[in-house]
Amino acid sequence: ADDDLLMKVANKLIVSPAELPGALAGIMDGPIGESLKSGKNAAILLGNFAQQHPQAAQIHAIAQSLAEKLGAKFGFLGEAANSVGGYVAQAAGRGNAAAMLASPPKAFIVLNAEVELDCHDPRAALAAMHEAGFVVALSAFFRQKTAEYADVLLPISPFTETPGTFISTEGRVQSFHATVKPLGDSRPAWKVLRVLGGMLGLEGFAYETADEVRAECLKGRDVASLLSNGTSIAAQAAEPKNGGLQRVTDVPIYFADSLVRRSAPLQKTADAKPPRARMNAKLMAELGVAQGDRVRVRLGGGEIELPVAADERIAERCVRIAAAHPSTAGLGAMFGEISVEKISVMAAA
Repeated sequence: ADDDLLMKVANKLIVSPAELPGALAGIMDGPIGESLKSGKNAAILLGNFAQQHPQAAQIHAIAQSLAEKLGAKFGFLGEAANSVGGYVAQAAGRGNAAAMLASPPKAFIVLNAEVELDCHDPRAALAAMHEAGFVVALSAFFRQKTAEYADVLLPISPFTETPGTFISTEGRVQSFHATVKPLGDSRPAWKVLRVLGGMLGLEGFAYETADEVRAECLKGRDVASLLSNGTSIAAQAAEPKNGGLQRVTDVPIYFADSLVRRSAPLQKTADAKPPRARMNAKLMAELGVAQGDRVRVRLGGGEIELPVAADERIAERCVRIAAAHPSTAGLGAMFGEISVEKISVMAAA
């Protein structure tokens, strides 16, 4: 989708998700490639859309190969404020989230996440929670949906009520202090985890301060030297896969986490308007729909209903449907082939 970046853009290429790897591989021979070749400080940066893409590994490899050929820098725009910190702390655990949700373990500890809104595939995440034998949810907020799958709810304080450390995408360590005391009986998440680990007799939980936790994670190392954007995967020729309608997904800024979702002022802004099925006029004509009509959208086993919005910035054969919102969580994965049909409205006689 062609968003307004509020800056001067020399060249751009708007394509469907399925065409993205191929389009990226082919930019060397077009205007974007010429811009990069002539740039004095060129860089290729991948954002969260690329990182969530089903062919993320190939996009990574292609972008890295392009950067090498052009003599440009290569990097990522992190998905969250402390993505790098999570990797440095080795919080990735056994496998990735998708693998855990596909084959649920006996128990989950859900830390500061609302899985029906914060996961790449909310339907799969909820199914995994219900399939697991035991779920403990640590959250600063009560949500009825969470109570439906969690066996235990433990109150934790937001990041503003605990000291901690962020690590930027360039490896800069930035620590901070709590601005206020935790509310009521809530406690910082690291303290709750420490107590749980102690009760279970596990090693590595005997920390008294957040400074000790930070020291254990960093181990006196130069964090920047630990980071690498490199991949050993070889870039391959990419081919678009289908001609069906595709979902284009974004996570609006004020849907992005539990704090902004509950901010009354932020939820009154234009960026917090409920999602619509956004498509260009050509596709609207093909589907026989007009601005404001309601449509039924299906992806895999998921199904939702949304009003239509005309938007000429959307790529051909694509429908833009925001994620991280209750009205769209039932659709499921952020990528995939979708079907769209108009909902007929029958007036009473």
